[in-house]
Amino acid sequence: MIAPRAKLWSTPMEVVDMALKLLNVSDDDIVYDIGCGDGRFIIECAKRTNAKVFGIEIDATRAEQVAERIKEEGVQENCKVICANALNADYTQVGFDAAHGDAGQVVTTFQVACSQLSNCICIS
Repeated sequence: MIAPRAKLWSTPMEVVDMALKLLNVSDDDIVYDIGCGDGRFIIECAKRTNAKVFGIEIDATRAEQVAERIKEEGVQENCKVICANALNADYTQVGFDAAHGDAGQVVTTFQVACSQLSNCICIS
């Protein structure tokens, strides 16, 4: 189980910027942030692209806060937060092209997602 962390921290914006540059997200992509926390990565990605961007957050209070920020930032058309354990999420409905998050969470989640999808490649 991927559980909430005892101590919460936000990804620095410099790291968000670098991740977005490295991912080179296109408007046709589907992007997940596993353990999206305060949502800064998904919101920034949605602002910069027309990609479909999803955050998965296990903590219901944080997920609600992210949903409000998504509305405040006006990116609700291409950005959504899902309150769920990433290991139990259903990836067959949407699929994905890229994922962002803690390395262990991303690899484990890719393994779960790839078991559900027929054309998934996991690169770590």
